Amino acid sequence: MTVSIERRNGLNGALASRLGSPGRMSRRHAWAIVGAGSVLAVAADAMTGMQAWFGPIYLVLIGIAAMTIGGRQAFVLGFGFLGAGLLVNGWNIYPSGDVALAWNVAMRILAISFIVILFVRLRKSHAKEWLLARTDPLTGALNRQAFFEVVPKVARTDCWSLLAYADIDGFKALNDIHGHSAGDAVLKAFADDVRHAIRNGDLFARIGGDEFVIYLQAASEADARSVAQRLHLRMNAVPRSDSGAMRCSLGVLLLPPGPVVLDAELRLADTLMYQAKSEGAALVVATAQWIDGSPFVPDAPSPRGSAPVRLVEWPGQAA
Repeated sequence: MTVSIERRNGLNGALASRLGSPGRMSRRHAWAIVGAGSVLAVAADAMTGMQAWFGPIYLVLIGIAAMTIGGRQAFVLGFGFLGAGLLVNGWNIYPSGDVALAWNVAMRILAISFIVILFVRLRKSHAKEWLLARTDPLTGALNRQAFFEVVPKVARTDCWSLLAYADIDGFKALNDIHGHSAGDAVLKAFADDVRHAIRNGDLFARIGGDEFVIYLQAASEADARSVAQRLHLRMNAVPRSDSGAMRCSLGVLLLPPGPVVLDAELRLADTLMYQAKSEGAALVVATAQWIDGSPFVPDAPSPRGSAPVRLVEWPGQAA
């Protein structure tokens, strides 16, 4: 089945959803920790009675839930702890009358609410800053750091994948003639168009001034090759400046099922892009092979400043 090119929306939201914020454990692990801690805390509270105060432990568990699971669940947990304390200790924990009882319950509700709101805001702020540190501020694409961080986490080793290296031809001349504002407009238009041309699960990053990379997975080599051709046509359809259409050179490395060696794979894709650029906004596609755990392509031209590599097949197509 051919891989369809779907409209891509909300890159950052999709990334946050798939990877979570930094240092955030999975929901399964969080529930296991919070659940086990809750059972132990309530049991210990019941056994010690009035001799020990477990309020701080309950607040720690509520904070963990707010940071790792969600604010709503943390509120439910907090009010559950409040009810459990009254149940296991009885109303005699407030011996000073109804006014003292109402005051203490109100203060505990206030403390639970404060802790939950504080940790939820902290989690959202942390996640926002984490995403900003991994996003190119001009185009909204991932930056180089994020690309190298994310690909190994989401890559599947049991299916074909595609690594595309794109370069906008004539970009330096555009900046020199029309100024950096015109160049920025072209980069934004290019990035927006690419995001609409790839799927929600695909990765798109800006790794240089006018150089971008795409990583996606496909059902087969033929599907990946078809996607490469459509990406090339789409990338050369929209990016424009006052001086006319801006063309894009695209080098695409097709990767068979196997390990991810991103540094080597990116160098090979860069080599293919350099050949495409020398031919003028061309598309150059090659399928990688593996030797001793490293990818290579027989008979490829020499990459920039590197020893020659070889290429397995060379179905390059001019735009």
